[in-house]
Amino acid sequence: MKIGCVKEIKNNEFRVGLTPDNVKSYANAGHTVYIEKGALD
Repeated sequence: MKIGCVKEIKNNEFRVGLTPDNVKSYANAGHTVYIEKGALD
C-alpha cells in the first residue's frame, strides 16, 4: 500500500500526520510511505 503524509496547512502549524515510529512500522510491514516535500522544514 502507498501511504502519503502531507504537512499542516493552517497558519503557524508545523506538524505532519505521522511520527517517525509510525513511518517505521508502515515501512517494516512492507508499505511505501511518501512525505510531502517541505513538510519537515
